[in-house]
Amino acid sequence: MAPYYQLICEDLGIPVSPDLLAKYQKANNEKLNELSERIEDAKNNLGETEISDALIAKALYLASIGDKVITFKCIFFVPGYSQI
Repeated sequence: MAPYYQLICEDLGIPVSPDLLAKYQKANNEKLNELSERIEDAKNNLGETEISDALIAKALYLASIGDKVITFKCIFFVPGYSQI
């Protein structure tokens, strides 16, 4: 939620709360670490479908928190996936 929060504050011209931003960043990092572990597990122990599913899950999470740039980079790693 941190990227979206920063964008909204910037667009509305209101100051960013450092405490709230830190809270959002911590939650984002925890979830992203969990998703990265899921991707690594899929690469090491599972098949291509599970790898694609894990990459898509990460891209969808990034989109949900407003990080469009990294979302698009993530999607390009998923072979044959063109929906979002």
